[in-house]
Amino acid sequence: MKAKQGHIAELMGRNVAHNILQIENKLTDFKGYQKHLNILCVMDMGNGAAFVYRNKNTKL
Repeated sequence: MKAKQGHIAELMGRNVAHNILQIENKLTDFKGYQKHLNILCVMDMGNGAAFVYRNKNTKL
């Protein structure tokens, strides 16, 4: 399991609740989170900084 940013974890929680209801009611309107992966992070490194950006098109 990978660490998640807080907003992505919150989104995933809402989506899993929605998806469980879809399964229980034999429906197929499932929701994911991939389109919401736009992460921007600036980290203070003490003697400098690091800039990290990720979106759905970023390759790992």
